[in-house]
Amino acid sequence: MPSTGAQLVGGTTIYPMRMRSQFCMLLLGILANLLSGIQATELHAVGGFVGWSVPPSGQTDWYSEVWAKSISFQVGDVLVFSYSPDDNVYELADEADFAACKLDTIGVWYSGSTNITLTKAGTYYFVCGNEDQCKLGMKLRVKVEAEEATTTIFTQILSGLRPLFTRLVRSITDIFHFSPSYYHHPKIPLAIQK
Repeated sequence: MPSTGAQLVGGTTIYPMRMRSQFCMLLLGILANLLSGIQATELHAVGGFVGWSVPPSGQTDWYSEVWAKSISFQVGDVLVFSYSPDDNVYELADEADFAACKLDTIGVWYSGSTNITLTKAGTYYFVCGNEDQCKLGMKLRVKVEAEEATTTIFTQILSGLRPLFTRLVRSITDIFHFSPSYYHHPKIPLAIQK
């Protein structure tokens, strides 16, 4: 078995700097690989606690002007529709069909729980296929920002992870007893180790 060059000091194994550096580089590589797969995808439960149903208090623009107004939708985000088995979700092509509750559809879902990924920037229109419920406000207009905004969010996520990453590196450093003095053990004074 090849020698690693590790030394036993005060009951603790101290590894050579080369081996510690290689281990840290391996961990950093793994972490970088994991971070590169992060996407700025968010799940949005349509209507929040209300779900997908006729909105409260007869507000016919509640979904678009109250619920969705405060959300910054990005490419890749997912709308989660939860609704009664008697209801459905229709995706419409344009504002005119949306305003008139005209069911000239791009897509239709009936399952009671539907996830729709916002795949491109632009405006999406969703209504209930029941014309009366649509006219009572069971309809949603979502404006999705251009993909450049996704990069900004990705940058914000990585910035937010920086303190965590720093703590991880410090923890690894502490575990392997990195110090300016190569063989310094935290419980043994330097004078005794030399």
